[in-house]
This record gives sequence, C-alpha cells and structure tokens, in this order.
Amino acid sequence: MLRTLCEAAAPTLFGYFSATVFGGRGGGGTGLQYTLLSFLLALLRAGLLGLVAMRSYPRDVTTAQASMERIDASLRDGRERKS
Repeated sequence: MLRTLCEAAAPTLFGYFSATVFGGRGGGGTGLQYTLLSFLLALLRAGLLGLVAMRSYPRDVTTAQASMERIDASLRDGRERKS
C-alpha cells in the first residue's frame, strides 16, 4: 500500500520540484532539466544499491530457509512430546 501511495505521489513530487526547487519564476525550462537529472541520479543510486544487495541475497535466502526448518522441527518435537 505504501508503494502504491509513493508511486501515485511521484508525478506531483516531480512537478513540485521542477516548479519550486529548481525552477522558480521564469526558469525557461531549466528547472525541468535539473529535476530530471536529480531524479535520474537518485534512480541510479537505488539501482546500484540493489546490485550490492543482490550479492547477499542467496545467503539470506539460505539462512531464512534454515531458520524455518529449525522452527518446523521444534514445533514437531513439541507436538510429539505432548502426545
């Protein structure tokens, strides 16, 4: 839900930055260019962060799976003791 709200607010935020932060009055279109460049750089940084995170992803999945198996085994042992 948060992601959907952020995606819905993105065009408005882009327009706000273009008009007020970088544009001002009579900017001649440079505000739009600076806004596009800054948002593009933010997107590039997010992509690089995703690439870094992908290195640890297989290890994280393996750890989560081992944890789930331990929890299942613990629950099975608890049920067997009650029986």
